[in-house]
Amino acid sequence: MKRHADKHRKEITYEKIEDKMLGPFPVVKKVETSYELELPQTMKVHNVFHSNLLRKDTEDPLPSQIQESPGQIVTADGEEWDLADILNSRWHYGSLQYRCAWVDEKTRDLEWYYADGGEFDNSQDIVKDFHDRYT
Repeated sequence: MKRHADKHRKEITYEKIEDKMLGPFPVVKKVETSYELELPQTMKVHNVFHSNLLRKDTEDPLPSQIQESPGQIVTADGEEWDLADILNSRWHYGSLQYRCAWVDEKTRDLEWYYADGGEFDNSQDIVKDFHDRYT
């Protein structure tokens, strides 16, 4: 029943809460339990945040840590995205699709991308690792 009902529904994106965690931004100074951040002028928000609202940048590696170079995705309009990992896969109308995590975007869209669409040509090692995990 749910499968048939979901055919008529579309995925909704909530732009207001989509970019909940932005950054990284440099810390200017500590103000008691809060931090003053150096924000761009285009952001029309106060630049002092309580420490509970902030997180350390997860992409900042330790000195001895080596980060692997992820594959790049080139979309039809020429944009390039760095693929971090494949989160899920599904069969949709007879075609294989992947849901991906991106390197630069922490809250990137959760769209499904067709496996045969050419987006994963430069990321075959990540695709192989995904299938090796679940077979």
